[in-house]
Amino acid sequence: MSEILNVSIGIPAYNEGANIGKLISSLLAQKQIGFRVSEILVMADGCNDKTIEIVKSFNNPLIHLHPGNKRKGQQYRQNQILKLYKSDILVLVEADTLPRNEYCLSEVLIPFQRNSNENIAVVVGESWPISPSTFFEKILHQNTQIQRKILERYNHGNNLYLLCAGHSLRAFHRNFTDRLKWPLDVPEDAYAYLKLKELG
Repeated sequence: MSEILNVSIGIPAYNEGANIGKLISSLLAQKQIGFRVSEILVMADGCNDKTIEIVKSFNNPLIHLHPGNKRKGQQYRQNQILKLYKSDILVLVEADTLPRNEYCLSEVLIPFQRNSNENIAVVVGESWPISPSTFFEKILHQNTQIQRKILERYNHGNNLYLLCAGHSLRAFHRNFTDRLKWPLDVPEDAYAYLKLKELG
């Protein structure tokens, strides 16, 4: 792997007109410390809102829009990304996510930079919901925090449940993605964890 990591960003998106513009703006504003974003692949999954129009409005050579006419699902679109991306590292980002600051990507990629012997397959960023405002949102938020604390303690955090507990930004090494293909009928986050375990 080169000293400067080449990074592709993949975004599967279904009707994300309210979010996709903010996400892409945030990704383009990331401080590229020790890495270089070579492409942003947006897989529109049969959108019937303004998602495609908003992505096109950026008119940036890094952004490659793939407008799917029919809704096929997240696993299908992520498999498309696996076939198309060209870099050392693939960062998959949920379209309704916002990086917390301009150093988010560089922080997630640190383990790959420190371990150039390629023994790290996946790094996940921790997701936090927006601050709750209604009583019901506060109850849900508190429940999420309690659940996260329990899962972090279970098997020291090395468990299927913690990986699947709302991680909306994941960085994958090419050595793993070359052996990964999501089945269309299983939860994609759980499958990725179990595939990692299978491959050791």
